[in-house]
Parts: sequence; C-alpha cells; structure tokens
Amino acid sequence: MQTAWFMSLFVFSVVFFIVFFVVYFFRPKKDDKIVPETLVKESVDPEDIVPRSPRAEPNWPARVLTADGENHAVKVANISQGSAFISCGFPLPVGDTFQLTIDITDRQPMVVKAEVIWSNAHLPDAKVVNRGMGIRIIGADADDIHFISQTVKTHSTAGETGAGTDLDDKASAA
Repeated sequence: MQTAWFMSLFVFSVVFFIVFFVVYFFRPKKDDKIVPETLVKESVDPEDIVPRSPRAEPNWPARVLTADGENHAVKVANISQGSAFISCGFPLPVGDTFQLTIDITDRQPMVVKAEVIWSNAHLPDAKVVNRGMGIRIIGADADDIHFISQTVKTHSTAGETGAGTDLDDKASAA
C-alpha cells in the first residue's frame, strides 16, 4: 500500500514539475504578442498621405434651432466645404439634425440644415479646449455653398496666411 502511495506522490510531483517548467519557461513574452493585421502600421511615404481638407476659422456668431424648437447662440469656430465645428456649451447628441443660422457681416444670414457627427460633451473639462460639436452640412443653397467655398479658399488654415484669423474683423476693416 505504501508503494502505491509513494508512486502516486512521485508521479504527481513529476507532472507538477513538468507543467510548472513548461508554463514558466515557455510563456509568451512581452515582445511575443500577436498583433492583428489591421493594427500593423506600414511605413507610408509622406507624399502618399492625403492632406486634411482646408478649413477656415471665421468665428461667426450663429444660432442653432433644434427639433424641439429651442434656439441657442453658438459660434462657428471653423468651417470646411461640407463640415464645421460649432463652439457651444450644450453639444447635441450625435445624429441630431438642426437648423443653423449663421450671421455674417455685410451679408444676409446663411440658413443651413446640419447633422451632428461628433461631440465632446462627455469629455472632462480638463481635456476640452473648446466645448462643442462637429457637424456635417446636409442642406444649403448654391449661394451659401459658394460663399463657404470662397471663404475656405481665401482664409484656409492649411496655408501660411490667414490661420486663426477672425474673418468678420477682416471684412469690417476692409
């Protein structure tokens, strides 16, 4: 009986040692992690990188008319051909559509329909420079589209001049 007990103890000890040895010495190291193909970054030629679409920073005063009929004062902090960043203290939920009325000096107010495509409403105040939302312009007439295009072309932040300027100040100075 003692021999059977001794043999089972010996077999258990050998198996335990083998398992410990395999797990300890053949475990994955930090450098051995498998990275999915989609996360592998390839070296890209800088000339192949598509530049960010040009944007202007007009700081135009505007009003947002929500679907609930609420009217809020906001600022159009920057704008591109089909999108803009609206600086406001009450970012709307992503997917909401609303009417945006932009007040521009020496021009009739521009009324467009827009949709919220992102918002920084849920970020802590310490991580937010300007509270607001990114919008996509989904409804504008041809004159408004042309005016936005000309504004972006003239005062693009992608170029060396006109970066971060207030377009209303330039227009009123002229």
